[in-house]
Amino acid sequence: MADRFHAAERLSIVTPLGVQFVDDFSGTPIGSGLEVWTWPANAPRLRVPARRAGSTTYAAHGLPGFRSFETGEGDDAFWAKWLAEPKRTFVVEARDLDGRFLPLQLRVELPVFGRARPSCPLALPANRRHAVPLFSAPTRSVPGKAATVRADLYDRSLRGPAAWAVVEARLDGRTIARGMSDRGGRLVLLFAYPEPQASWASPPMAVTSPASAPMVPLSEQRWPIEIVVRYDRTTEVRKVPDLCDALAQAPARVVADAASSSLDFSGTTLRYGEAAVLRTANTLGEERGRLLVVTGGSPL
Repeated sequence: MADRFHAAERLSIVTPLGVQFVDDFSGTPIGSGLEVWTWPANAPRLRVPARRAGSTTYAAHGLPGFRSFETGEGDDAFWAKWLAEPKRTFVVEARDLDGRFLPLQLRVELPVFGRARPSCPLALPANRRHAVPLFSAPTRSVPGKAATVRADLYDRSLRGPAAWAVVEARLDGRTIARGMSDRGGRLVLLFAYPEPQASWASPPMAVTSPASAPMVPLSEQRWPIEIVVRYDRTTEVRKVPDLCDALAQAPARVVADAASSSLDFSGTTLRYGEAAVLRTANTLGEERGRLLVVTGGSPL
């Protein structure tokens, strides 16, 4: 039977771009619901869609300047030749059609062997450098028993939202959550609850030894959370932020009390089962209920 068949023609298609997006909250690859586009950095009108190739990878074909590349052999000699050529800068943009994640852009140098990665890996945790992290949108449903921190960030100098600010929650100096405000300044941080501060049991059990740790019910657990905001003021807010530019923003001052601008906001107390809402005290008018951010600023 094998002699009855022969290859009349072999067609090879190689893509110069493959990219994977992950949920920055869970680290899980995002396999559906995204709209992804790419274009040359100097020619945004030449937009090309990136489509799912496999379960969690998005690939783009028909990119300007890569026609001969895409019909190549894709073997070792092929990649050795192309990777020695000057790279071309493209922009990749992802938007979530389901409202779970904030939109994001990144710049990549093409062609890339394997999946494209952010060009600022050291700004990301080690377990996020293999893919492109997307941050939770304030409209996202809270998954399971996740701890939640919310805020409405307001740029006091601009008298408007502090758009695309990067916010970290820290416990004992260790970052346990990271997120980004949306274009309207709204923020949600989602993360797993920290380990209980002391051993506990439910229902409470008797302490049998003076040296035993106190049994604190989970509902009474408290954690002191430090908040760090990175934000550069800009008079023209981008519709979609660039990942590396956002992560490179400088630390900003956060006002704890509007009646005393010299008092900095440092953090909050996280309670099990309750969403923490960050606010500057004694705000009035358009600032009411918001977390005030003060910075010198530069374009994002």
